[in-house]
Amino acid sequence: MYKSLLWMAAGVPLIARRSAVLEDIVEDGVCGYLVEPGCPERMAEKVMHLAFHPEVLVRMSNAARDRVKNYFTLEGGVSRFIELIGNVIASGNSHIRG
Repeated sequence: MYKSLLWMAAGVPLIARRSAVLEDIVEDGVCGYLVEPGCPERMAEKVMHLAFHPEVLVRMSNAARDRVKNYFTLEGGVSRFIELIGNVIASGNSHIRG
């Protein structure tokens, strides 16, 4: 998992075998591709697709970097937590008592 995040942070779209952990990291078709285990032909197709479609590669590279920044860094986690708390308070469903 750690190496996957490092590659994505560097702007490399991940092409990997589908697993529960990677499904939480990679948004399939957005910042990389997840391929069913035992399908090397499908993985090769995805590599070739990115090789022949540089616009997709650039889009996925940016999305991979953004995904790591927004979901797997302290800065991104804190921002999302603050947003969540703001939404709870704004909805009037705050159960926090002081």
